[in-house]
Amino acid sequence: DVGTGSGVIAITLTLEFPRAAVWATDVSLEALSLARENGTRHSVEVNFHQANLFPARANRFDWIVANLPYIVSEELAGLQREVQHDPPAALDGGPDGLCHIRRLIESAPEHLTPSGSLALELGQGQAEVVASELIALGYEEVRTWKDYRGIERFTIASTPQKD
Repeated sequence: DVGTGSGVIAITLTLEFPRAAVWATDVSLEALSLARENGTRHSVEVNFHQANLFPARANRFDWIVANLPYIVSEELAGLQREVQHDPPAALDGGPDGLCHIRRLIESAPEHLTPSGSLALELGQGQAEVVASELIALGYEEVRTWKDYRGIERFTIASTPQKD
């Protein structure tokens, strides 16, 4: 779980797949502290690491999941009041909302197993651009799903195959 924040995705994956070894990273020590506390509260073991995307000595992963900041910088001031309590770094995805996501999709192949997959949560209107960029980078089986409001929100792609 890259950019774990409170750890909700990593903890949920650990609960749903108890035999899986789940790793979670975040650049923020404060977020990792909260994630560890939440992991303890739910009695799960997650390998939490401070890292800007991937830990220095990480194995290859079958799945890389991420809900990275994807909000367009100019839109931060107009967010709903309850969202504005989050740290700006946890929300700000840069000029088009995709700066962190692009870094991840470019670096993920070296951290995925040959049969691995990358799963991303995206902002409204970003799925088509991200899918195109994944395909351009050689990812395969790129698929997108809508959320309960009908917004294309989740994109999954398989590891790029090397020639």
